[in-house]
Amino acid sequence: MNLETEFVQHSVAKNTKTGTLRGLHFQRPPFEEIKIVRCLNGKIYDVIVDIRQSSATFGRWAAVELSSENLHALYVPAGFAHGYITLTDYSDVYYMISEYYDVNSAETIVWNDSRLQIEWPARPKQISLKDSTGMKFTELHI
Repeated sequence: MNLETEFVQHSVAKNTKTGTLRGLHFQRPPFEEIKIVRCLNGKIYDVIVDIRQSSATFGRWAAVELSSENLHALYVPAGFAHGYITLTDYSDVYYMISEYYDVNSAETIVWNDSRLQIEWPARPKQISLKDSTGMKFTELHI
């Protein structure tokens, strides 16, 4: 299996409050992103969703807890939407990203879409307008 090892963008998301939700984000082709995600401080519940329509796992999700204590990282392949909720105050998330952000291809799937049935550990306390009004999974056409 060939994994991406070149990343053009490195970003840090600083989250001050427990219950901050970000995502589910992705970029449309040809700007699909591969990400490596780590939690540098605090703890998050990190979720990926397979949005590759030709995949046997299309529409399925997986989640992992990332924290400054367990030092785990998550590899997010191209063709997956990504999001997380903070489990502690002051959770800082570091991303290595294979593509530059392209505003015209950036999309959001609503975090609580009933089709996906993601088992979030808590309801969000803070969520951006963009993330709370994302598209439904059934509206996804890539």
